[in-house]
Amino acid sequence: MKIHEFAEKHGLAKRQVDYYTAKKLLNPEVMENGYRDYNARCEEEVKSIILAKAMGYKVDRENIDAVQALLKLDYGRRFIQSQIEFHYDNVLKEYNRAKKVIEEWEV
Repeated sequence: MKIHEFAEKHGLAKRQVDYYTAKKLLNPEVMENGYRDYNARCEEEVKSIILAKAMGYKVDRENIDAVQALLKLDYGRRFIQSQIEFHYDNVLKEYNRAKKVIEEWEV
């Protein structure tokens, strides 16, 4: 799959895909014509990137490897889901605090 197809499929900008590829977080095959082929392995890698970001983790090799390891465990998916919910709750609290500050500032 070409980069623009891959980016669109996963809701990413082409720039993000380029960044993750440059950081070796995505490892597409390079075809004879020089184009990168984002294959099934890249599909799994991008899922780990998306999950790491959703949990509030820095997107780096260590965290991506940790997410991939969790996905192989029986309880890993439940743990990831709970981490995403925890991160979402914290982001929502910060949003509400910031919104309140802005509202008070405008008065």
